[in-house]
Amino acid sequence: MNKLFLHLILFSTFLFSSNALSDYPTTIDKNSLKVFFDIFDLADYATPPDPADDLGFWVGWKRWYEEYYRTPFHRSLAVAYPKNNIKSGDFSGFCFIPGWNNRNEADAAAIDCCNEFKEKSHTCTILFRNNDILDKNYLAVLNPKIPANAYASGTSWKCKSGYEKNRDACKKKEIPENAKVSGSSWTCLKGYKKSGSRCNKIYVPKNASLSGSSWKCNTGYTKIGTSCQVVPANATATSSGWKCNPGFTKDGNSCNKVEESMGYMEELKKIKELLDSGIINEEEFKRMKQKVIDNM
Repeated sequence: MNKLFLHLILFSTFLFSSNALSDYPTTIDKNSLKVFFDIFDLADYATPPDPADDLGFWVGWKRWYEEYYRTPFHRSLAVAYPKNNIKSGDFSGFCFIPGWNNRNEADAAAIDCCNEFKEKSHTCTILFRNNDILDKNYLAVLNPKIPANAYASGTSWKCKSGYEKNRDACKKKEIPENAKVSGSSWTCLKGYKKSGSRCNKIYVPKNASLSGSSWKCNTGYTKIGTSCQVVPANATATSSGWKCNPGFTKDGNSCNKVEESMGYMEELKKIKELLDSGIINEEEFKRMKQKVIDNM
């Protein structure tokens, strides 16, 4: 909360209307108290410490509006803050003086009261007189100068998307090639990946397609290193390549039925048994063996 010392005879703050801050009026309406409290983060007590205590500054804008806003007399609110720097929120004196027959008397009384309590480095000024806002510095807070490519935000302004604040202006945000603005930063376009302050093209090998910031092999292909290789018949793709389905055995880049391979082995075993038993000779064994091999 901003530092605030309230020294006053009668003090009032005014909540402002719902007009946009970029087009604020110079007059006060019945809602003219709360915005002043909100902008400068002032204390807003619901009730005074002691109901019998006449120190009204302990209560907030609601009590002041109810008791003093509708007075038929002239009234002025003087404020002390660092010269031309009301945005600092560092106030050392508030004096609200109702009950005067003319506005000049009300102004003079409010300034005298404010000067009595202000800090030496602060300057007293009439912030509100009757239903008017007089302080130009305060109006500047309510009506900030909005530069090109910006929009009003609270009591200040923000740059539009694609622009960044540079002192009192909004300059176009510099983004790398193959990128687009995203909020207060930027992101790479599809097909590119962020690397430092650049957008590098994502490598996509043959038989593959883009997937987020990387790539994946198309259906029927499997990732092996940085390439996509075809998955043979009777096989299934894995994270490291492919494997033969159950009932098949790997033979180079293909998968053969296990039953067929076992049949050839059984035939060769039987031919060997015929040789060992003397039923066939060595020449017949070689001829029959070669026949089995040729049919594999």
